[in-house]
Amino acid sequence: MKGIASIFLSLVFSLQIHASWYADIPSDDEVITYHGQSKAEKLQKNTEYTMLVWNIYKHKKQGLVEDLLELSEHSDLVLLQESMVDPTMVSLFQTTVGMGWISAASFFTGDGTTGVATGTRLDVSSAGFIRSKVTEPIVGTPKMVVYTKHPVQSGEELLVANIHGINFVSTRSFKAQIEQLYQTVKGHSGPLIVAGDFNSRNKERWTVLNDFSKQLSLKHVKLKNEKYEHPIDAILTRDVEVMEGEILFDYETSDHKPLLLKFKL
Repeated sequence: MKGIASIFLSLVFSLQIHASWYADIPSDDEVITYHGQSKAEKLQKNTEYTMLVWNIYKHKKQGLVEDLLELSEHSDLVLLQESMVDPTMVSLFQTTVGMGWISAASFFTGDGTTGVATGTRLDVSSAGFIRSKVTEPIVGTPKMVVYTKHPVQSGEELLVANIHGINFVSTRSFKAQIEQLYQTVKGHSGPLIVAGDFNSRNKERWTVLNDFSKQLSLKHVKLKNEKYEHPIDAILTRDVEVMEGEILFDYETSDHKPLLLKFKL
């Protein structure tokens, strides 16, 4: 059995080195795509905003598009993980009136790409992505962060980072992705939101996230109906007044539940 395990681990290691053999990864200039048209509203102080966070499971479940359209209609920011840029999602992006979408692709699929996407009704001064240096074993796909900066009327900017955390790897490799995120956002001095599917499924990974949060003075939003000791979907904020945060357990069209945050600056 040890021999078989050794062969398997050697194969995984070899595949990770030669990721381009088995996963079609976009070049840097192919990662970001834009869809729809934002209302480009500048953030106001003491005004309530709504943010949706949801891993949509590549819209595999029937009814997802309808649920996402409904929730997006009442949101100012929408952070999606396992989003697609394919005919179905492009149609959805174009249907959400007043909302612009910024997608960051992890890898190509048969009829598009999959990765993360942020929808916003707010003005966007800049956007970028972080591609994890560590990849998932066997398939060799990276995980993505898309981040956006939104001007506030007071002159500062809100930075929103939408993350899909690396999953089937060691805690050390997970920490490496979080360190990439830290290096990107550490110079931002204004309000900050980091949210998404962190794949933070155990105590060790939450220790990494807690250390990351301390470095950036982030607070973990305690959702009022949270059931899990180590949630994989989470919202971290700094210099943001949290009005309400909850998990929408009634939605069944993904393998994750949507998170809803109401906040002010």
